[in-house]
Amino acid sequence: MVEYFLHVLCHFVKEYKININKLKESKLSKVKGYSTCGVPCIDGAYIDFFQEAAASMNSGLVDVMPIPGSSKDLFMPKMAAHRFVQSFISVSVAKHGINHILLCSHLCCGAYEHLGLSLPDEEALQREHIERAKHFLKDQVPLAIGHYLAYSDVDDHGKDNLKTVLSKGLIVDAFIIKPHNMSKRIVKPASECFVEKV
Repeated sequence: MVEYFLHVLCHFVKEYKININKLKESKLSKVKGYSTCGVPCIDGAYIDFFQEAAASMNSGLVDVMPIPGSSKDLFMPKMAAHRFVQSFISVSVAKHGINHILLCSHLCCGAYEHLGLSLPDEEALQREHIERAKHFLKDQVPLAIGHYLAYSDVDDHGKDNLKTVLSKGLIVDAFIIKPHNMSKRIVKPASECFVEKV
């Protein structure tokens, strides 16, 4: 499982071709400190939309956890993403004090391609998955955070961060990236799509 997600993360970094100078000039770099853990799909063609969504929430610096399909498998206990997300968020809370999760899905997603759905049907299914992922993140992840607090070697600052989230809960927001024209598949995301809050 760990090897799989390391592979995904490497793919994500390669696809996104992170430009440090561009990040320094972006809206995200102007707000100091971490508050958000972002969960976008791994598809690098949609990075600008994810940054737009994060900036619209005044997220500041963002811990990024790419998952194929974003919210698609988060709420399914037997899927690798389920446990990985709980561990990642626990570490993110302890180290950076995040208290906000940002899901970001997109239509024409490869994780849904095998289903052969029309764009409206894919959107309906993705919205259902997003809602289920929100419930999972709010209800189940705090349990993992509590376990991490009890059984991991965490410094006092990390313990304070974990306790704060346990007492106040996680804030979960979601966005979906969709084309202006829902009758055809996305070819050029940058010119054909927009971000919509779910």
